[in-house]
Amino acid sequence: MVFHKSALLLVAALVMLSPSANAGDGKVSGHVTYKGKPVEGKIIFHLADGEFVGAAIKEDGKYTVSRVPAGTWMVTVEGAGIPAKYSSADASSLRSEVKEGAMTLDLELK
Repeated sequence: MVFHKSALLLVAALVMLSPSANAGDGKVSGHVTYKGKPVEGKIIFHLADGEFVGAAIKEDGKYTVSRVPAGTWMVTVEGAGIPAKYSSADASSLRSEVKEGAMTLDLELK
């Protein structure tokens, strides 16, 4: 019985410590193109205090970032041939307002 109680406590602790979406988080999905062609690389949402969240952009230009806090954030896109005006946190003019729930953000970089 002691083993079973310990195992149950361990499982409960792991469930409580596992990451989960917070109230107010958004799930952002979309498609990124540069000069009309899909971008493969990374998309990053720059949050307050130097924090960021992001995801890989697949070969077809599609991405999903599961947990982005609600708010207006600077966005950068990194990938082969992407100019610094999109890939540098110091230069990017890309901004997005993220709201709670699922949303689509397609980016056409030129």
